[in-house]
Amino acid sequence: MARGTDPDILRRMADEIRRKRDLTRSLSLASRRQLNMLPREVEIPGYEIASVYAPCDAISGDFYDIMPLAGGREVAMFMGDVTGHGIEAALFMGMGKKAIGIFAKQLRTPVEVLCSANDELAEDLDSETFITVLYALLDAESGRMTVARAGHPKPIIYNPERSPRWSYVEAKGLVLGMTKGQVFRKSLAEAEVLLAPGDVFFFYTDGLVEAHDEHNEAYGDSRMIEVIERHGGKHPQDLLKAIVEDVEGFLSGKPLGDDVTLIAVKRET
Repeated sequence: MARGTDPDILRRMADEIRRKRDLTRSLSLASRRQLNMLPREVEIPGYEIASVYAPCDAISGDFYDIMPLAGGREVAMFMGDVTGHGIEAALFMGMGKKAIGIFAKQLRTPVEVLCSANDELAEDLDSETFITVLYALLDAESGRMTVARAGHPKPIIYNPERSPRWSYVEAKGLVLGMTKGQVFRKSLAEAEVLLAPGDVFFFYTDGLVEAHDEHNEAYGDSRMIEVIERHGGKHPQDLLKAIVEDVEGFLSGKPLGDDVTLIAVKRET
């Protein structure tokens, strides 16, 4: 051994290498498991659906699901975003998705689902951890969609034949984990929209509009709306591809600072 080389230093270096290797393996496994939690292709007669799931790290605090409910006529769609990202956010991501999925099968309205999920999760979330959620219940036959929003970005309805061509769906509510019981319930207000043929229902996590370029300028709602106006008449997959490409061009190689999830649902008939 070379003079001056401390065996303890070499052992500590070897231990550190092993720890980093084990952490990398654990994160890779967690990432695969998260991806396995996402829904496979869901077919709803008369509708086209597309999604994008883009974690900024190996694991994500975003989640979503599209669940045909018993009877097949109604479909529950929800998206959530845990504050922060990384391991802790990923832990709560799994808890949030599971809780909302369970209550979606048991309860009738979006407000009931979010209230029950909030009461279930509030005890486990600390004072700095919250979950935003967008929950929509679609009657696939009529096109009626009932929406509840717990602090999540407002979803958008777009159709080039509408006047105006696009609008936000104005539902309101507090984030999950801030409070519970009647205070949370009273904060929620459902909104109901009727999807007509050609309508696109678009919802997303705030990592999209809050993406910042090298000059610290945010991508913002206005850029997002411009892309929707240019491409919203296309297949949902083409719309989401256009949004992703526009964000990438805006960032000019800078990595995302937060997880991004996008879903577009278009009524065809």
